[in-house]
Amino acid sequence: MRVHHENGVLTTLKHFPGHGSSREDSHLGFVDVTDSWQEIELQPYQDLIAA
Repeated sequence: MRVHHENGVLTTLKHFPGHGSSREDSHLGFVDVTDSWQEIELQPYQDLIAA
């Protein structure tokens, strides 16, 4: 991400942690993953933010 920023390219993180454990289609409405997400799902976001 740092290289993108250094070259004027904006970046974004998508798909909130826990999205993979959702049982519904988030394109059709709100999906609550409060009870199903796991802390390990945060790791990719932490890695990208640190990059």
